[in-house]
Amino acid sequence: MRFRATGKRFSDGVTRRSQRFIGHSAMTLMEVLICLALILISMSVVIPNLMRLYEADAANRAVSDVSSILGQARNMAIDNANVYLFRCYPGESTFEILEVERSNAKVRQTGSVSEPPVVMRSVMQGELSSDFRFVSSQPVARGVQDSIGVYWLPDGTASSQSFGLMDRSGKRHWIGVDAITGQLSRLRQSSNQGIKN
Repeated sequence: MRFRATGKRFSDGVTRRSQRFIGHSAMTLMEVLICLALILISMSVVIPNLMRLYEADAANRAVSDVSSILGQARNMAIDNANVYLFRCYPGESTFEILEVERSNAKVRQTGSVSEPPVVMRSVMQGELSSDFRFVSSQPVARGVQDSIGVYWLPDGTASSQSFGLMDRSGKRHWIGVDAITGQLSRLRQSSNQGIKN
């Protein structure tokens, strides 16, 4: 920037110099208001998109965490040659992994098959982030708290089950467990009660 000094003579005989920009002018109030309006409009477009990305990332992390925990239960069943149960409750964010032990203390008769009673020992407990709750894929009667459970067998197979995670906005992110292979799959999200494949 170049400055040009102009001299003005005042009554006291002193010359004071004022500086002016050559070739530049200041922004007017209208130009500042237009710039602010453009910034606000662009922010109103960008911020909702960033929020959607954040919510999608949080859902992906929650599904990934639950899939990892299910994988741990499967690995425990294979490594220890025992049955393990992943159990959670619809509407809650807590879960647990239980080791299923058969007790030889008493044998109860069920039909023609004698079956020892089952004793379950908690191996791991945890909780999802506060933004998510477990959801059952099966309708649950009002007032009845039925648990969601996936049994992992020593050969790596599982009881077939589909359940979901519901975020604060009501979107459901579904997880499926294949009974034969024990593989986990993420089913599409839905905003209503049904599962989309």
